[in-house]
Amino acid sequence: MLHRRILLIAPIVIVLIATAMFLYNLFAPAPAPIVLIDYARSVSIPYDQAEDFLKTREGVQYLWFCDASVDCLFVNDNALRPIALESRTSDFVEFVFVDMSNLKRSVTPSRLNNQWGFSNYPAFVSLQYVENEKEILSVLQWEYHNPIGLDNLREWMKENSIYQGVN
Repeated sequence: MLHRRILLIAPIVIVLIATAMFLYNLFAPAPAPIVLIDYARSVSIPYDQAEDFLKTREGVQYLWFCDASVDCLFVNDNALRPIALESRTSDFVEFVFVDMSNLKRSVTPSRLNNQWGFSNYPAFVSLQYVENEKEILSVLQWEYHNPIGLDNLREWMKENSIYQGVN
């Protein structure tokens, strides 16, 4: 009699657990785009939409390619934040933030270099489209032996005429 109850109850419990797991996975929230970066909130796009988005914009575009890594936080805290204080700004509206946090493993450093002019990120890129052709004007990229610091970024911004601080 006890074996019969167990044989009847066990499949019901298994079905309930499987249903609960299925529903949990079905309704689990998608990861939100990162918002931990303070100074590129004006326009933020995922990496896989960057090319299409930029083709619709005119003029020179200034891009910040970054994810939620420690390197990006370092640039945010040790380069962008001091420049924001120098410039007395709360955001750099010039930058289009390209969220690299969902970058596919198939995107190699050489592919990044061919497409955007850098192989390591975080990276800052200025570019423009001329007659539907992308023209990369300037690149500042993170190097393990030469990380992006305050002076590097300030110089890059000056070269691209977007620095608003005191010279």
